[in-house]
Amino acid sequence: MPQFKFNTISSTDIGGSLGGAQMIHAIEYDGPHHLLITGCPGSGKTTVSMMRAQRLVNMNSNVLFITYQKLLKTSLLNIAENNLKPKIHTFLQWYKDKFVYLNKNDNEETMLNSMKGWAGVDEIIIDEGQDFEARVYRSLLQKCKKISIGADNAQRVHIIGLTVEQIKEEINKLSSVYPIHLLYNYRNTFEVYNFARYFLPFNERANNNLAIERIPKGKGTIPSLFLVQSDEQRKTQLKILITDSGDRNIAILVNRIEEVDAYHKLITEMGINCSKYTSKSPIGNEIENIIVTTFISAKGLEFQVVIMPTMETKSGSDEQYYIACTRAKENLFLICKGETHPYFFRDFDPASYQLIKVGATSVPPKTDVFSSLNDDLPF
Repeated sequence: MPQFKFNTISSTDIGGSLGGAQMIHAIEYDGPHHLLITGCPGSGKTTVSMMRAQRLVNMNSNVLFITYQKLLKTSLLNIAENNLKPKIHTFLQWYKDKFVYLNKNDNEETMLNSMKGWAGVDEIIIDEGQDFEARVYRSLLQKCKKISIGADNAQRVHIIGLTVEQIKEEINKLSSVYPIHLLYNYRNTFEVYNFARYFLPFNERANNNLAIERIPKGKGTIPSLFLVQSDEQRKTQLKILITDSGDRNIAILVNRIEEVDAYHKLITEMGINCSKYTSKSPIGNEIENIIVTTFISAKGLEFQVVIMPTMETKSGSDEQYYIACTRAKENLFLICKGETHPYFFRDFDPASYQLIKVGATSVPPKTDVFSSLNDDLPF
C-alpha cells in the first residue's frame, strides 16, 4: 500500500487564496503583543504557526514549538525544514526531558522553579492551544519574549484546557494580546462541515453562519451513513470503502484505544497494510496511507477520507465527534449496526447525510475538492 502523503504549501499559495492576506499578516506579525490565532477546523491555524516558526528560525530567532498531540507532532516533523525540526515537541515530553516529570499537582511556581536554570526563548508557539491548562501559560509566559497561540473553543476536549477567552485572560494578566481570527475553512467541503456542525448545535463558533457561507457549495458529496445488520457486514463494507478510496490518505477513527487495536488487526487480516497510533503504541515516521487512531489523536490532522465504523453507540463527547468528522477533506463515511440511524442523529438535518442500507456494494466516487484552490492546503 502507498505511504501517507504529507502536504506542504508555500506563502505564495497562501497569498493567492481567499483570506490569504490575513494569514500572511499572522505569519509576519512583528508587533509588541502576544499573538492569539483563532478559527474553525481547517482555517489554517497550524499552517500559520508552522510558517511563522519557520520564518523566525530562518531569522535566527530562538523558537520553541509545542503541541499536545504526538501524532500531530509526527506530521509536523515530516513537513518541517531541517532547521525547524529540533524545535518541535509535545509539551509533556519536552518538559520531562528538559526539566522533570510534570505532576498533576504542580502549580506554576513549581514549574518556574524547575525551569529556573533555563534562559527561555525569543518566542514560544503553541498549536492546539485549547488543550493547555492555565499553569502552562502562566509559567511559559515568563520564559519568552513573545507567545503565539492557535486555538479553537469547538475543539477543546481536555477538561483542564482553556477556552480562547480564558487564554486571553491569562495573557492580559502579564501583558497584552493581539487577536487574529481566520475566516475561511480550507479543508472541508460544505457538505462535510454542514454535517459535522450538528454535533455541536449550540456552539457559536461551530455554527458561525458567516464562516459556513464562505465554504463553497457543491464541491463534494454529503456524508454517507451505512446501516449494516451484522459485524460481518460491517467488515465487508469497511473493506469496500477502503479499497474504493484508492491511494488517498485514509483515517479509520474510533473513540477507544482497544478499538484502535481491534480495527488495526481486522484491516491487516484483510490483507491491507495500515498504521495505528495510540498513546500506548507510538508511530514511526514510516506511515501507511491508512491510519487507525482515536478521535482525539487525530486532532490537528486532515485526511482525504475519514471512516467512522462504530456509530451505533456514542462513547465520546460531542466535541470529539465534531473533531473526527472535520478531519475529512473529501469524503466522510460512517457505519452503524442497526435498522435506522443512531439515536443521537435525531436532531440532525436528514438532508445533511445520505442513509444507505447495506447491501450496498459501492461508494460515491472521489470528489474534486476545491478545484479552484490549491488541493494540497495542509490545514
